[in-house]
Amino acid sequence: MRRILITAVFFQLLFSLWGQELVPKKVGKLWGYANENDSMVVEAKYSAVGEFCGKYAWVNIGGKYKYDQLPFGGKWGVMDFHGNLVCPVEYDYIDFCGDNVVAVNKGGVMNERDRTISGGKWGYYDLQQAKEIVPPEYEHVGPFYASGVAWIHKGGSMVQKVLVDEEKNEKGKVTNVKRRFTLFDDFRITDIFVHYNASGLWALIDRSGKQLTDFMFNGTGDFHYGYSAVAKDGLFGMIDCSGKISVPCKYEEISDCYAERIAWVWKATDPTNEIVLLNVHDGKQLTSSSYESAFDFHDGVAWVKKEGLYGLVDTSGRELIPPTYVEVGRFNNRIAYVRKVSNGLLGYVNNQGVQIAETEYNQVPVVFGHASPFRYNGNHILSWVQKENDIVWIDEQGDKLVKGSKKMFSLEDVIPNELWDY
Repeated sequence: MRRILITAVFFQLLFSLWGQELVPKKVGKLWGYANENDSMVVEAKYSAVGEFCGKYAWVNIGGKYKYDQLPFGGKWGVMDFHGNLVCPVEYDYIDFCGDNVVAVNKGGVMNERDRTISGGKWGYYDLQQAKEIVPPEYEHVGPFYASGVAWIHKGGSMVQKVLVDEEKNEKGKVTNVKRRFTLFDDFRITDIFVHYNASGLWALIDRSGKQLTDFMFNGTGDFHYGYSAVAKDGLFGMIDCSGKISVPCKYEEISDCYAERIAWVWKATDPTNEIVLLNVHDGKQLTSSSYESAFDFHDGVAWVKKEGLYGLVDTSGRELIPPTYVEVGRFNNRIAYVRKVSNGLLGYVNNQGVQIAETEYNQVPVVFGHASPFRYNGNHILSWVQKENDIVWIDEQGDKLVKGSKKMFSLEDVIPNELWDY
């Protein structure tokens, strides 16, 4: 009873710190916000309002709409979860609510038919300080990243999307549409535009509005682990969040930065378009060999391809497996399937480059352990392999546990003791 009481007091204190929950409520033809008791907290004086996702929600005056939470036109502002108007309702559009900053537009025109906005000028408004930190003077802007920087654009014109979430019924018909206001982890700057092209130039700014680079980039990427890909004169490099170019723009293509501060680059000067791994901090090449294809890192390793065969490298650029296999799978549970070119049979390797199951099987699961309803010894992962008609269960070390068994078991089956050995 004491524990329940303490928990209840904790949540009561938490609730009082964050304030009451506000939900949109319509009174007549206008919208405001009500509390959990359905009592109006914010007067119903808006044409439309958004739901709170985090600390903020958009509000609109004068907009027209087919769906309650997707108005077009009118003026826009932002309200916090206490019911305070922290950004005045005076902008023609607001977007990219993240890190307490929104992008604001003056002069833009919204198109309800294709859900886009074009024209006008963009700047930034700080919701915590309740003031405009960058006046609307740029053709386009991107969201602020966690590192406190954002991309601004001038000299070109691109049509921008009105980002929405659709609700559909079982027949696939759209039943409701809501504006997407708060940014998510998988958001990419290229998602903003209908056609992301090279018109105009991009520069980098910080939260104070200070410009960290000149307008010199034809294209930009998203910041991952403090670094972003950039394009200049048709070639790619990498920039850090201070505005320093860490990898010169001299490559045909570049990947996003991985957690280990590394990236794949496609050499522009080589006619075979060879790919190498770089340290993005200093631009140093990590792989001693170059490849014709390279894939994302998973479980600390990545597949590479050379002369039609696949090999394995780690994040230091070390080649764990030379190009040997004609087919490979994605690493799951630190294990991936492989197919040998000489006999066309399948096996498994782990992310240390060790072959735990020889390439002698006709069939294996694409995902190691995916079909296993149990864990050997409580922690170990099991999977089956099949050679002709013989099915064998193995663990992640490659040890054979049961031969002549089944792939799948039902409640009526007798499970071999070796598979129940917890």
